[in-house]
Amino acid sequence: MAFATLAIAYFSYATLGIVKTGSTQTDHLVEYAQQQSEAAAKIATAADQFKQSVADLDLHGKDAVAAMRDTTKKIDAANRQSEESFKRTVERAEVTDRAWIAVTINPDTQLIDPKTKNAATTRFEFRIVFSNSGRTPAQNVRMVSETDMFPLDTDRTMFTLPLPAFDKQKFTHVQDIFPNSQDYGDDGYDIESDTYQALTSGVNTIFVWGQIDYDDVFGHPHWLRFCQYRLRGGAFGICKGNNYGETEQQKFSIAP
Repeated sequence: MAFATLAIAYFSYATLGIVKTGSTQTDHLVEYAQQQSEAAAKIATAADQFKQSVADLDLHGKDAVAAMRDTTKKIDAANRQSEESFKRTVERAEVTDRAWIAVTINPDTQLIDPKTKNAATTRFEFRIVFSNSGRTPAQNVRMVSETDMFPLDTDRTMFTLPLPAFDKQKFTHVQDIFPNSQDYGDDGYDIESDTYQALTSGVNTIFVWGQIDYDDVFGHPHWLRFCQYRLRGGAFGICKGNNYGETEQQKFSIAP
């Protein structure tokens, strides 16, 4: 009996120890679970904060990208405007600052009747003067011209003259002509006795026509066709036709 009582007491004590031990472990488990829960909550909170930061960054990043794109467009537009402005400035300079060649013809001698010289012919000489009224030099100036006698009347000053054969070998090269400067080429016409009578009576007159080619400093080629005829007083007048240049056909349409 006593032994049974001792056994029961021992069993009860062991059971109590096991219960206490189990209770302690349970408390540890609960505490650990709470810690895990708190850690999970913190992680969730951090994740939410990170998501919000990402959203904010995405929103502000899009705004920043949009602003950068807008700025780039404005810069491109300003560059285009600057390029167009520079292009227009250059185009205006190519017109306003280019060389402009004009032609005048001056007689060097008077008409002389060959009979007075006991000669078959006399030489009527004249000078073709090229003047540059532009602001820059005329370069590589070339000229070709023809001289002949035609009846003098109003209609004949408007007719289409046969242009010289514009073979490069027939062009006479003239030196570069600087602004407000001039150069010239001399030419003439042989006068016979019958020719002299027709010229002095006013029936016929001497026509001089041709073409001037030159380049400007901007690299553009130019040409000018001219036609002038001798007036009865001795000076040369300008034909009503056959005086024009590339200004009527190309982009340089502004006359000086």
